[in-house]
Amino acid sequence: MNVSDAASGFDPEVDFIARAIIAQHGDGAARAAVDHLNAMIDQGDFHSRDMWARVVHAIHDHQRLRPAVARGVTCARELTQLAAMAR
Repeated sequence: MNVSDAASGFDPEVDFIARAIIAQHGDGAARAAVDHLNAMIDQGDFHSRDMWARVVHAIHDHQRLRPAVARGVTCARELTQLAAMAR
């Protein structure tokens, strides 16, 4: 991870998990991640809660853009940049 990734909050583990959940759950990916987030809250596991909150955010970043726009994008940071440009 380089300095700009750290400054933007990019986390390769979170991006990997988000992509895996999208691949497994499709349009229901955010809901599946929120279920994990809620389970971590119920267990009082705040470190994991924070990670799952970032996963939910990354899923929204990935799914916010049309597939044609996102083609070739390799990480949530790039998706966020594209989304900002589309506004």
